[in-house]
Amino acid sequence: MRKFKDLRDCIRYRMSESTENYYYVQLWEEEVKLFCNDLDASILFIQTAITDEELYWLSEVFSNILLMTKSWEVLSSIRTRASSVQDQDMRQEIQNEIEEAAGAAGLF
Repeated sequence: MRKFKDLRDCIRYRMSESTENYYYVQLWEEEVKLFCNDLDASILFIQTAITDEELYWLSEVFSNILLMTKSWEVLSSIRTRASSVQDQDMRQEIQNEIEEAAGAAGLF
């Protein structure tokens, strides 16, 4: 698997590559690892820099992130950021992923 310089690099790779070109479970594991390696930096990224589309793709691993961190701060930051997604359908899909992830992690 390719080395990624940061979480954004990993997300953008996921966005651009066909699932035929990589093993997506390994990529999801890498996204979770990169997110959890520095929670403060990841939360800041969510709050200030992530695009709507990047958040959408990252939502694939919200369950794993919340299961690993059990963090109310992470949950709050992704909920807040999701509420500002411009496309209504995309926003709803992200919010559904968040609520499913929160339930799986026991963060109600």
